[in-house]
Amino acid sequence: MKRYIPILIVAISIAATSCSNFLVKEPVSQEGEAYVTLAVGSSNSRTILPESYDEVASLVNFTFTATSTAGEEVTHSFTDYDSLQTARIPIAPGTYDCKLSATSTGGIKYEGVLEDKVIALGDNTLVFKLQVVQLSTEPGSLEVQLTFPGTNVAVVKAGLYSIAGEALAGFPKDGLAISGGNTVTYNKDTVPGGNHFVQFSFYGDADCTVLLGTHTEVVVIFSGKKSAATRSIESINPMYTITYELNGGAFVEGYAEPDKFTPNMEIQLPKLLEVSKDNYCFLGWYEGDDFSGTPVDSILRGTGENKTYYAKWALGKIVTADTVSTLDLSSISGEYRVVVTGAITSSTISTLEATLTAAGESAKIHLDLSHTTGLTSIGTSAFYGCSGLTSVEIPSSVTSIGTSAFYGCSGLTSVEIPSSVTSIGSYAFSGCGEYRVVVTGAITSSTISTLEATLTAAGESAKIHLDLSHTTGLTSIGTSAFYGCSGLTSVEIPSSVTSIGSSAFSGCSGLTSVEIPSSVTSIGSYAFKGCSSLTSVEIPSSVTSIGSYVFKGCSSLTSVEIPSSVTSIDSGVFSGCSGLTSVEIPSSVTSIGSGVFRDCSGLTSVEIPSSVTSIGYNAFYGCSGLMSVEIPSSVTSIGYSVFEGCSRLTSVEIPSSVTSIGGDAFKGCSRLTGVEIPSSVTSIVSGMFEGCSSLTSVEIPSSVTSIGPGAFMDCSRLTSVEIPSSVTSIGAEAFLFCSSLTSVEIPASVTSIGCKAFYLCPKLTSVTFGDTTGWYVTSSSTDAKNKTGGTAVTVSATDLAANARSVEYTYYYYYWYKVD
Repeated sequence: MKRYIPILIVAISIAATSCSNFLVKEPVSQEGEAYVTLAVGSSNSRTILPESYDEVASLVNFTFTATSTAGEEVTHSFTDYDSLQTARIPIAPGTYDCKLSATSTGGIKYEGVLEDKVIALGDNTLVFKLQVVQLSTEPGSLEVQLTFPGTNVAVVKAGLYSIAGEALAGFPKDGLAISGGNTVTYNKDTVPGGNHFVQFSFYGDADCTVLLGTHTEVVVIFSGKKSAATRSIESINPMYTITYELNGGAFVEGYAEPDKFTPNMEIQLPKLLEVSKDNYCFLGWYEGDDFSGTPVDSILRGTGENKTYYAKWALGKIVTADTVSTLDLSSISGEYRVVVTGAITSSTISTLEATLTAAGESAKIHLDLSHTTGLTSIGTSAFYGCSGLTSVEIPSSVTSIGTSAFYGCSGLTSVEIPSSVTSIGSYAFSGCGEYRVVVTGAITSSTISTLEATLTAAGESAKIHLDLSHTTGLTSIGTSAFYGCSGLTSVEIPSSVTSIGSSAFSGCSGLTSVEIPSSVTSIGSYAFKGCSSLTSVEIPSSVTSIGSYVFKGCSSLTSVEIPSSVTSIDSGVFSGCSGLTSVEIPSSVTSIGSGVFRDCSGLTSVEIPSSVTSIGYNAFYGCSGLMSVEIPSSVTSIGYSVFEGCSRLTSVEIPSSVTSIGGDAFKGCSRLTGVEIPSSVTSIVSGMFEGCSSLTSVEIPSSVTSIGPGAFMDCSRLTSVEIPSSVTSIGAEAFLFCSSLTSVEIPASVTSIGCKAFYLCPKLTSVTFGDTTGWYVTSSSTDAKNKTGGTAVTVSATDLAANARSVEYTYYYYYWYKVD
């Protein structure tokens, strides 16, 4: 790949050309023709240039080349810049990669490139930024004066590098004198010609261990010319201090603790064997002197404040593997730490087990084996019944944990299992209470499988915190990876993971929290199904797809953040999340899938963004707490049973953009008092308003041609309904059980009325027929459809009460049809 260094800075004013666009469309001068004019624009690069350089007017031998996507090439040459400016080049409309090259009288080559430029009909202007692509290696000189802010800088060094990043021979990093408190000058008399960069490094201490930051300037060296510039930079990382409150302890002799840092550094705090206190073992660093929260082992990048850390100690002892036999814990009560170093054997383990058992249940012993050597397995019943054992750190040399290894360790709260472990025996952790499992190192599908079996065997009574954040190599959590691990309480997923597979944590009923890192882009179907203890989830903005039924049955889930990266919410994602009270759907979402919020009985409000065009069937089915919904005008269809069972829904606005509403859409919305159906809807389908017992009125637009079966069944407060003359059919049981309905006008357009359409409407006393002739009744739906085999029935033009008795009682079980 060519590296271009911009050195030509020429501002050209071009009439009727926007200075923010390289390509400008002008009115078409002649239909079917396109033209290109060329110009050279300015660069805003911070590149350090020689004291004098070639002006655009002095360049010669310009060549313009345009290559189409089909590979066809157009080439034009110009002797000087004047002839280039006046040229109007004919070209076929299309997309081109364009290049403009030129040379100076001294033989230096310049080039500018514009990729994927669309040439439209009419006049187009292409503005190139010319850059040096060929330089002589003859030397020149360099001088850069740099001013920087702040008072933290103790040392400034600078070196010269090639564009590829390699140190330039003969130009190592030199210390520079700081003048005036914050200015340095980098001078070099003989620098090879070409494109280079100079890098300044700023340090906060004399030993150059605390790097505050760097600054880079690109330089162009011409033969015999001096490249010079005066620069200033706005900021350098501040330097912060670390204060250690050792609480009676001390750092071990010869250890130099880190005491300064900058936001671009990650600092590892002193570890167990780097601090000491007589008769005590180190438990970690804490940010408060009350030792609340969790211990801190490092300062992360981006930290921007002075830090004070407090050392927490517990009664304890560091022993070698050879002196374990002298360890006496018989009188120990309370928290105590035992750290073992050196080569360890099965005999050492046996001695440890006896010693720990002797300590009794009142002791809380932290056993650290991570500093030992030679331990490859923890054998059968190795620590059986050590009820005082609180935590264990296992070294990475261990490959297997035997049957019942920690059986009955009822006080065990934390275990660090390294990734070297490939097998864990039956009942290895049975009888343990709440504990933490930390997995480190490279992890494989085999490791995951072993973990799943172990966690499942722990049972529901266990409370297991699984930390995978220290592992390496884990890119995905596969299908059913931790399926049914009911004792799993929390999971920390490493940032290397990009996908969570289907049913990965399905059935983990004890899972209360999970941290999904920003590296994850997809979450598979049923991933967290049945995680009934999960209370909240934050989905990172890296996620673009959420599979169907991901959180189905997460009944304790009260809140969830859906990022704007998600464009669709698939079927049943939150179905059965009865604790979910509200949800904000981002404007990136264009469709809400079927059953997404089904049976979310605690959901009281939902805001559907204007980006959504469709709402799938059963989307809000059984959301008995939902009180109001505003459907945006972007929605064109509402699926069947969308709001079925939303018993507290009092109002809904259906926009005119909606052309179809599915069957049973508002079935069982017993508090819905009124609905305005837009004129874009052509049919009221089966069961649409069934059981809407508070519905007193409904306005059916003239666009509707049919009223489906059971459409208004059991609307017990509906007193009247106006059926427009556009309707041709009224379905079976359409107004069944409408006990308050008193009058109905059936327009002349209606030619069929279904069985029981007005049955059990005891207050119906007036039915008007727009056309009283040609009516027949039959008990056969087929005959009614074919309009044959029926019996003629008399319909009165004046006796509206008689008509009411006919449809509600006398012929209620019949299908009505009309023959012209």
